[in-house]
Amino acid sequence: MAERGRAPCYVVVLAGALLALAHPSGRAAAGVGPVVFGDGFESGDLCAWENTCPPPSTVASTWIGALDFAGSNRPIVLQLHQRGDGRLIGYVLGGTQRRTVVEGVYAAGSMTLDLEFATPQAVRDIRLSGTVSGQVFTGSASGDIAGQPVIFHGWSGILEERRLLFVDPAIDGDDPQEVAVVLREDGGLVAGGFASVAGCGLWACDGGVTSFSEAGDIVTIGLETDGGCSAGSQLTATFDPAADLYSGSYSFTSCSGTVTGSLIGARTTRTRTDHVAQALSVLGAIADQFEAGTSFTAPHASFATDYLHNGRNLSQLLISLRYRPDSGRSVRLRGWILSGCSAQRCF
Repeated sequence: MAERGRAPCYVVVLAGALLALAHPSGRAAAGVGPVVFGDGFESGDLCAWENTCPPPSTVASTWIGALDFAGSNRPIVLQLHQRGDGRLIGYVLGGTQRRTVVEGVYAAGSMTLDLEFATPQAVRDIRLSGTVSGQVFTGSASGDIAGQPVIFHGWSGILEERRLLFVDPAIDGDDPQEVAVVLREDGGLVAGGFASVAGCGLWACDGGVTSFSEAGDIVTIGLETDGGCSAGSQLTATFDPAADLYSGSYSFTSCSGTVTGSLIGARTTRTRTDHVAQALSVLGAIADQFEAGTSFTAPHASFATDYLHNGRNLSQLLISLRYRPDSGRSVRLRGWILSGCSAQRCF
């Protein structure tokens, strides 16, 4: 859902799919709530030390944790927005458009999140459920993943997401891999992943990013996939500003063996956690208004007055959002698309 006339973050953020992200194991979130240091000292309230902090009123924040995929421990970063009734919408930073926060709910310290990790060959549904104490979510992961305990920490700083697209022309130029990374403000890697857009010919159907460095126009990215066999896998590419493209090579190891080759790539989108939070807030407000039967008329606070998307202007969009007597009042936000279905139509 691209808007003309708004800040660039809306164009970038609303173009992607909702995803889930992670946090390097054993690393405490900085600057949020009581913090426990690894040397045995704590700052703030002892509740963080004892995991007895009261539940927060809202979980609208950035959350960093990790999931284990058959021996591959993969950081996951989630940006969540809490609607008035406790329902959650969110975005998986560094998860590519294939990883989505489907839905969730938070109430009185209990949180449940449903995630979808998709590839061209399969869809993996994962449920996170547990309790929130202060800025720590403790629970378990289940579904299409080995059952495991999970811990996510709230994060108050700004994180940046960058996406790249790579192909190996010798394999199939129509089978690109989307690579996404989440970086701290100092450029350090927090999380990342890759997922095939059309097939699984390059590297694997999906996986994670283990390292990311940029020296001038040269980028080096460490890669891994399920099974824990990917040590040493990486790509190195040089950006040509004139052509606006990367060129380079890769070596990728899975439990099936090692493959090497050349590649070309491109920069695609980028966003930040604060921009994602803004976009989620706008989507949540639209959903709340739709369910409340609010009349959608221009001008509207959630849209630029010169909104234009696929030839449809603001007035046409708002007409499609207006209440119909036969329509259900429930809105499901997924994949950055606002959908409301009635007996006659979906929009």
